Amino acid sequence: MPVKRIKVIYLLLLTMLFITSCSVNPVTGQNEFLLMSKQQEITLGEKNYSPSRQAQGGDYYLDSELQSYVAGVGKKLATYSAQPDLPFEFVVLNNSVPNAWALPGGKIAINRGLLVQLRDEAQLAAVL
Repeated sequence: MPVKRIKVIYLLLLTMLFITSCSVNPVTGQNEFLLMSKQQEITLGEKNYSPSRQAQGGDYYLDSELQSYVAGVGKKLATYSAQPDLPFEFVVLNNSVPNAWALPGGKIAINRGLLVQLRDEAQLAAVL
């Protein structure tokens, strides 16, 4: 097969991949190049949520009221999210380092080390 023909086929395949991967961002309304569906994002988050939590010190079990409070604030915020139908989860981790992180699909964790530095619910909401 001539080199020119191979280049044309390659270019066509690349163009098809680009076109099929474009979708509308639900937040901005703009077209974006996206290689992962919403369900794939949810699956990725679910798959990595537990191992990531364990790697960061595990869940903080000593204060169930604190966990409920954080989850409650998070769930209120989630209703105003651009994707309120995501299976949001909020957890407090037993880690003294001030940090918070999120995974695709609505999986959100905050370290107890960051919670002790927050002064009010508004600051917690800003972190989440």
